[in-house]
Amino acid sequence: SLSRDVEILDAMRQIAGNEKWAMNKAQSRVFMRRVQDAKEPYRTIKDAGGGEVPAIKYDGDVWVPLRGKGYGDLNGRFVKRGVFDELNSAKLLGRDQTSIGKRLMGMYKIGQVTISPKAIFRNMVTNTILNDMGGLSPSRVDIAAKGLAAMSPTSPTYKLALQSNLVGRTFTDAEILPVLEHFQKADGSALARGFEAAEKFGGDASKFYGFLEDWGKMSKFVHNLEKGMQPFGAAQDAKKWLFDYSRVSQVVDATRKSPLGVPFVTFAVKVAPRIAEAMVERPWVLAKYQMLFHEIDRYAVQQAQMTEQQGEEQRGWFPGYLKRESAVRLDAKDKYGNQIVFDATYMMPWGGYTENSRGLSRVIEDVTGVSVPPSLMPSHPIAQGLATMMTGKDTFTGQPLYSENDSPGVKSAKTGAYLANLIMPALARDAYRFAFDRPGEKYGEPRGAGMDIANRLLGLGLTPVDLQRQKRNAALEAKRRLRTLRGSFYNDIQDES
Repeated sequence: SLSRDVEILDAMRQIAGNEKWAMNKAQSRVFMRRVQDAKEPYRTIKDAGGGEVPAIKYDGDVWVPLRGKGYGDLNGRFVKRGVFDELNSAKLLGRDQTSIGKRLMGMYKIGQVTISPKAIFRNMVTNTILNDMGGLSPSRVDIAAKGLAAMSPTSPTYKLALQSNLVGRTFTDAEILPVLEHFQKADGSALARGFEAAEKFGGDASKFYGFLEDWGKMSKFVHNLEKGMQPFGAAQDAKKWLFDYSRVSQVVDATRKSPLGVPFVTFAVKVAPRIAEAMVERPWVLAKYQMLFHEIDRYAVQQAQMTEQQGEEQRGWFPGYLKRESAVRLDAKDKYGNQIVFDATYMMPWGGYTENSRGLSRVIEDVTGVSVPPSLMPSHPIAQGLATMMTGKDTFTGQPLYSENDSPGVKSAKTGAYLANLIMPALARDAYRFAFDRPGEKYGEPRGAGMDIANRLLGLGLTPVDLQRQKRNAALEAKRRLRTLRGSFYNDIQDES
């Protein structure tokens, strides 16, 4: 009856709030991961639906995970065996069948992030800088080593971190693994088997990505403990700087799941207050990176025997996306004599707020004149696909996908190839481009294979710039603007007369 259901739901809320009866979600994810990796001894018992679930021994009791939307806040959490038996008898069990859309989004995130070497490398750099903003200098390699050692589940520090709800709250834990868990008990359909195979491939990579994130948090946790902080406070501070992806507002959660939303909005939302805090409390940390970029660029100008004014003039020839402060010239040229530019934008925690407009943000800026950070604009593949079909342009560069002189068939083929490229895993896309469509050669700015591999694997953003070509382009653009101004001037005169 309805009244009985209400009573059961109220009982479950009380159970969820009592850690003597139910583990918190972070602990449950850690134990489930250990069970899946065969690192935690367990035996199986039957649930009400006849399925098997793992039962583990912890702190002198037997604990069993609950699965199904009917369990509300207890879904996915380990509870004591007695609680499991009571709720099991209430026949609330029912496996949560994650929608195809959510499964596809989970696989999309795996393809774009957790199996992408350049995303992994960039994330490690970003986390190092975030820890620096929070007071842990990158020079403290001793702390990083201690943090790595503390990642062992037998470490006393790890147990402290687990009790303080530090581990198991990464991007992987909150946005990927909860979806992948449902692939393991897939039905016999071809689609389900395909998802199951994808989980086996992407699951381990996702766990490795999560391990690296937890390593960063553990290093901050160790550093905080050495400063004399209590474990709970040390864990809270570590989560503040490297984020608890499981704690987001309903708006953010809906935005990262919506087909017209922003899949990776969590980072953009959580990093903004940390940047603001660092600007107020540790401005020198942010300033030193800007100074580093400035000095690298200034050194390249000096080595080229240019004055500061000449260097600024040369920088004005660069493509728009290379004019930002985190894009600097190196004292190096490729084999064709092109200037090498290093763009660190996507490694910086604030990169998403400083990058040039692209995609829908470019459309908004063109129409309204208001610049909106691309990291806060809809970037779901469906949203990007719709933007591409409406504008006929690359959502990243803003360049046309085809010529107006192309036939309808050619236009459709080019658009289709671009849309396929949007959902292709980053590693596969980079391998394809390296082998068949190296963009440097395509646009007349050849890059060596070594530089291309460094870009593909580490995301270093090394770009060779043909200065003479860019100088000609800048001159042509200046003439075009001058013609436009003259035309507007003459039109104004005619209107007045």
